[in-house]
Amino acid sequence: MSLSTPIYTLTGNLLAERTLEYETWEIGKTERATRESFNTRGKGVNVSNMLARLGTDSTALIFAGGPSGAESEAWLRNRGITYRNFETKQAARTGTVIWSDQQAETTFLGPNATPDADAINACANFLRKFPGMERYRLHTTAHGNRTLGSTRSTLRRCLRSSAAGHRVTADRTHQNQPTGV
Repeated sequence: MSLSTPIYTLTGNLLAERTLEYETWEIGKTERATRESFNTRGKGVNVSNMLARLGTDSTALIFAGGPSGAESEAWLRNRGITYRNFETKQAARTGTVIWSDQQAETTFLGPNATPDADAINACANFLRKFPGMERYRLHTTAHGNRTLGSTRSTLRRCLRSSAAGHRVTADRTHQNQPTGV
């Protein structure tokens, strides 16, 4: 379904996530997975993925670099999710999920992958192309990390100048995050 107002989602800290499934596993032992799968995650990507499943168009704005970023882009393309990558020099963050019917799921996340200034500025310039950008409201920070850290003010300036009648919103679910951008 195409809406009259385009939907853009923003993922500041993309996650290239590999899930390994085991019948059972133990710490300190070598185990062989029975199945492996790959997913791309991040707040904005998760929203675009759900919108695609519901038949609604959106464009995921992502910061992806390196082999993990390329694998994430392929995952998005294979699922028909429209995206725009503002390529960053640092490889996308990686994570591994260990899953078993017999045990609780365990997730190991790599270090955050902060987008570089060139990528942030490219995203800001893309968003500035929309007329009337001063009416955008930004009510967000990234979940569970400080990805936008020093680049937060660049995005804030850009998003405060938003298109009339549009609203940019994302969640803030981590208590250690600053209250807004």
